[in-house]
Amino acid sequence: MPILSNGQVIGISSERARYHATRLNISVTRDTPHQHLYRLVDIVFADDKDDPANWKIGYQFSGHTVADEHWINSLAEIDRDTLLDWLEQSHVRYEIEGARRKLIYDELPATIISHSYPECLYSNLRKLITFMPKTNMSARQWRQTLLNLQKKGIRQEELKWSGLLDYLAQTEHSPDEKIGKETILGNINFSNIRLLMTNELVSPENGNNKPEYSCKYRHISLFGGEDYREWLISLPDYQHSHFCSHYTERNILLHIRTKTRFDTQGRKLLYIEEIQSDWHQPGVKNTNTHSRVCVPRAPFRQEWVNLGLKLMLLHAVKEGFDGLSWADGSIQKARYKADIPSIRRIYDKTISECLLQLARNWKGSISNTELETKVPWFQIKRLKRDRRVENRHESIKHPDYDGLDLFSILEQYSQTTKLEGPLFMLPAGMAEYIGTKGLPLFGEQIRV
Repeated sequence: MPILSNGQVIGISSERARYHATRLNISVTRDTPHQHLYRLVDIVFADDKDDPANWKIGYQFSGHTVADEHWINSLAEIDRDTLLDWLEQSHVRYEIEGARRKLIYDELPATIISHSYPECLYSNLRKLITFMPKTNMSARQWRQTLLNLQKKGIRQEELKWSGLLDYLAQTEHSPDEKIGKETILGNINFSNIRLLMTNELVSPENGNNKPEYSCKYRHISLFGGEDYREWLISLPDYQHSHFCSHYTERNILLHIRTKTRFDTQGRKLLYIEEIQSDWHQPGVKNTNTHSRVCVPRAPFRQEWVNLGLKLMLLHAVKEGFDGLSWADGSIQKARYKADIPSIRRIYDKTISECLLQLARNWKGSISNTELETKVPWFQIKRLKRDRRVENRHESIKHPDYDGLDLFSILEQYSQTTKLEGPLFMLPAGMAEYIGTKGLPLFGEQIRV
């Protein structure tokens, strides 16, 4: 790895190749020239300068790719020559070729749609500091003031990821120096945990102009409903890397599967089939490519469910849903064929508690509703060469059908039934607030 004349250890990473290809609208084939892959490969700075061998366990993105000639030419001549020579070494070329491997073998859909909902999440910490009277305090006084804000509902995690405590720790060596409120506000920086929210889109066929979204796990959803979607919420700029078992993208913090459903009273509901974090849920297997010792820590460890629900509320308000409903613990038990306490707790307790906290200013409540579906609830499982359809009593195998073919056939011959489930109706005042002001990034405290 090159070590620049200023002591900075640098490296490259092709892990964000899919992110860059989506951002730049680039397609890659087996014939794409090697140098054209440079735009998809990041230049990174090593965290551990004393042990460069461990650089992939922790690093910072430089904000530049290998194709950034302006940045490369800004280096000292000796550093520029060292870097360019290093990029031609065989093992480095192989790392750059990793971008091609990721994009070709991932079977990418035609389009990936990115949503702006994460931009509607605001910082309660920033709001509280903004409304403080203008003041000048030492770093130590500011630190204590910020810690005291936890009594006003500011989460410790928000303080940590804001970068303020690190900034103040660097300035505490000057106890007499006073820091103004505007300086504190200017040093709030959540960019390293920027959220990306995407859907994968399959190109419309046969003149159908209605978008059709990727259906990787549609076959395990409940019968009925429409507009099936899989939402992927990721951390594209986070310095560590994590890969989950469900999707090929890097740093997926959580994924959500939803449908649009109408209950027996005709209300339009955003129905949550599943909300899951391979990164944070207990018992998740480590799939990190570079560190087999432990899964890297990431933000929203204690409130990833809450984060997902806030994004779903933003979507529900924008698209005119009357409320939210979700598959409760009994449905999850049938899906997993096991009663897993941590999973049941999410669907029978955590979701309700979060929604009630967010809606407490509008006296929101959780009730029940009825939805039409089909029985029995089959599970369609992929085998090496075919798919297997299971219910409690038998299994059916057929090598010629894909998951959706089997799903459609089963739906035709299954009996319609009514399923009772939890319901959260959006209070009008809450919907108006969300539509105009958004929701807090951390925590559920909304100050109206």
